Amino acid sequence: MGGAPHKPYPRWVYSPTGGWWSQPANWKVNTAVTIGALALLTSFVWRTSEEKEAEFRAQQERGVARRAARRAAAAASAEAPASE
Repeated sequence: MGGAPHKPYPRWVYSPTGGWWSQPANWKVNTAVTIGALALLTSFVWRTSEEKEAEFRAQQERGVARRAARRAAAAASAEAPASE
């Protein structure tokens, strides 16, 4: 009685992840290299994002100053008496 026996699995399989129950000898080094590469990539993306954000904010501030100047000029011209 009971279930069927366990199915055999292939002993030699190529897999980029290591196959069944993988535990490579240098897994600690591989993990450290991967974490370092991800940290480097993250810092590059972070720095680029900050530069783009600073440029965007500077453009927005210049745009706000221009709008304020236009409004002030429009208000001044509206208040000025019409010359005949």
